[in-house]
Amino acid sequence: MDTTLVLFCTNICCIKETTLVLFCTNICCIKETTLVLFCTNICCIKETTLVLFCTNICCIKETTLVLFCTNICCIKETTLVLFCTNICCIKETTLVLFCTNICCVKETTLVLFCTNICCIKETTLVLFCTNICCIKETLHLLLFCGTQAFFHVFRFFAVLTEG
Repeated sequence: MDTTLVLFCTNICCIKETTLVLFCTNICCIKETTLVLFCTNICCIKETTLVLFCTNICCIKETTLVLFCTNICCIKETTLVLFCTNICCIKETTLVLFCTNICCVKETTLVLFCTNICCIKETTLVLFCTNICCIKETLHLLLFCGTQAFFHVFRFFAVLTEG
């Protein structure tokens, strides 16, 4: 596993690229340097220096802007990542916020993924916590590829789309 690399492996794809975050679902596996791609069942969009999150109801693109659109909110702020769920809509500059039903955590220059059983924070580290694994490594993220682990990750995004 290479440092500065986030690897998400689903049942059909395991892709790794340096300085690249890849989210692979059942229908799409896309890779672009310096680009984060989130692919759902209905959309696969790629734009340089742009993070696109596409749900069932919205596909929005803005340069140097991360847009998270759920059923109840579509918010855009420059240099800001917004995750809006049913109970929380939080915005912080240069901050990534992942809000689930039980946790709303904020840390500067930190990506936090909170699921039902774990909320972990580490500076300059991306942490993905599922029900069966909580792994932390500085400047290094290791995720196991398996149906059980990523079932909970997909369930997290399903909650976002349900609204």
